[in-house]
Amino acid sequence: MASRNKWTIKVQQLQTQLRVGIYPHEEVLQPIVVNITIQGLADTRPASIEHCIDYESICRWVIDQWPESKHTPLLETRVNELIEVVFNHDKRIQSVQVGLFKTQAIQQANSVGVEREMSRRQFGEYSLGQRAPTAASRPKKKVKTP
Repeated sequence: MASRNKWTIKVQQLQTQLRVGIYPHEEVLQPIVVNITIQGLADTRPASIEHCIDYESICRWVIDQWPESKHTPLLETRVNELIEVVFNHDKRIQSVQVGLFKTQAIQQANSVGVEREMSRRQFGEYSLGQRAPTAASRPKKKVKTP
């Protein structure tokens, strides 16, 4: 077995659109900025993408599939959705921090948003009693990019 080390994957200022907010005008898609920090164990000297924690399929889900979801009033709910997707993506992931930011909520601010950090152990506790993950809540393993 190959030796494994802790790796940190950072996705910063990923642009997407979501239906989120408590006001009627927020029931349509609006720009959202996503920051994700993932920590997990993977091969010390990876020889191929299979030996790495692949961030591309998570990003593709955020950009392509997540915007198709129905409206929800709270940004906090969206943070929890993304945390679930990340942990379901790869069992080697040990912790994740997610930040979601609205860019049009407060005119005088570049963005406003919320962040949450969760360990896999906390996720397991959080998930007790929750619905089982669906195929829609997991990113596809490989997405071809144009």
